[in-house]
Amino acid sequence: MKKVRDALQAARVELKAVAGRLSNGVKLATGAIRAPETGTTPHEVVLDVAGSRLLRYSDESARKHSHPVLFVPSLVNRAYVLDLLPDRSVVRYLQGAGFCVYLLDWGIPGTGDRNTSLSDYADGRLGLAVDRILARDKAAPVLAGYCMGGSLAMMYAALHPEKVASLVLLATPIDFDEAGLLRLWAKSSAFNLDAFVSSSGLVSPDVLNMAFTMLKPSWQARNSYSLWKYGWSQEFLRSYLAISKWVNDPVPVAGEAFREYVQHWYRENRVMRGGLAAGGQTLDFTRITCPVLNVIAKSDHIIPPACSLAAEKVFTGSRRFENQVFPVGHIGLSVGEGSFSKVWNRITAWLAETDDGQHGGRE
Repeated sequence: MKKVRDALQAARVELKAVAGRLSNGVKLATGAIRAPETGTTPHEVVLDVAGSRLLRYSDESARKHSHPVLFVPSLVNRAYVLDLLPDRSVVRYLQGAGFCVYLLDWGIPGTGDRNTSLSDYADGRLGLAVDRILARDKAAPVLAGYCMGGSLAMMYAALHPEKVASLVLLATPIDFDEAGLLRLWAKSSAFNLDAFVSSSGLVSPDVLNMAFTMLKPSWQARNSYSLWKYGWSQEFLRSYLAISKWVNDPVPVAGEAFREYVQHWYRENRVMRGGLAAGGQTLDFTRITCPVLNVIAKSDHIIPPACSLAAEKVFTGSRRFENQVFPVGHIGLSVGEGSFSKVWNRITAWLAETDDGQHGGRE
């Protein structure tokens, strides 16, 4: 009898799930369910230069740490992935841990950015953002760079080590010989770099999206399966639609910055071999003496772990270097299920320890 009762209960649960999937499917198709609003954490814009904005999030009553955290996102994705939803917001999580948080939103490049170089981003716009933070908070920020944003953050830190309290690299490529398929494509003789940049001087976001999809062709099938399996849940749909909105909201990339990144970083691997330049000088990453935390996503299909692990060979001047490896993917690092209990609790603990131990935290 128990087996019969269990079977009936399982059948009722599955029927309820099927009914929920069908109901939510109709609502999705008719537009009754839409993607939730993203990037809703209250903030003020404290700098706007060439379409790039510096956002400041701070609850001074909850602030416990001296050094603010400045997130530096990639140039190829929208910055709001770090403030996706109120319950999936890295920004809010760090606020709750007592940090003043800044986010550099690069904006959407236009034709006037066709000649904007990596140096213009790293030493120019990021440099202006850091100077504004120094003026407001009277303390050097922690630079937290995500993927290509990590590349820009380490460029800036090598140029101005005295203005950086700590450096956090999130899924950041270091040894481009270990960059997997992206490295193979970049070095392929069939890849015409100039032709890849459109007549407007920008790299189309549609082309970039296609390239990332090709890295993991099964991704869309897995997403469809997840939607079917969990589509009965309103909470799942809310998260699914928010992430889908971000994934399908890429931005173009300035042509010159793209050329430089592909040629000097992917093809020539100058991070490991030397010869990178910015701000009129050759970059020497041994000048970075501040604490460095290198965060690696073990299941990352965009930046393979081996590509990031080489950081310890580059930041030899750091007085405290640490790798932290987590069982998540490239996007899951910031918005994955349980990413705060699995990932950000440890990153936040490291930030608090370095702030309090090396720089004097606030009481």
